[in-house]
Amino acid sequence: ELAGFAVDDPIIGVPTSEMVGALGGSDRTGNLGNTVLRRFVLFLDYERQRLILERGDDFDTDFPVDRSGLQLWRPYGGDVVVLSSAPGTPADDAGIMAGDVVRSVNGIDVGHFDLVSLRELFRAAPGTSYELGLMRDERTKSVTLTLRNLL
Repeated sequence: ELAGFAVDDPIIGVPTSEMVGALGGSDRTGNLGNTVLRRFVLFLDYERQRLILERGDDFDTDFPVDRSGLQLWRPYGGDVVVLSSAPGTPADDAGIMAGDVVRSVNGIDVGHFDLVSLRELFRAAPGTSYELGLMRDERTKSVTLTLRNLL
């Protein structure tokens, strides 16, 4: 429940011990983020120091579901780096590891994608495959990532 609104079956990220920064830490139990907040219209009342939430048009939409097991980040607008590759997921099956740098998707330089676009790719239908060009330990590597339902 958030601001008196019941949000059914939210998908949250729970930090693992190897996660750092805003996504990890022993004092965090999860990250709701934009996936939940996009269901609301947010108003910032600076004078009274309040955040006001109203039900938005997307309130009852399904939560987008990642089918890769990857968590990516692009620190300071630089390289797209694998923050984590969850065990037992397509990313793990493809041999993708934390710290890998994603260089291309299906032969397209990753510089043509922002993180939102990449996340959308990994929400495609089960069975969708992508060829990812990776850099690991100064060596290039190509892997096939085939999406499947994780929940």
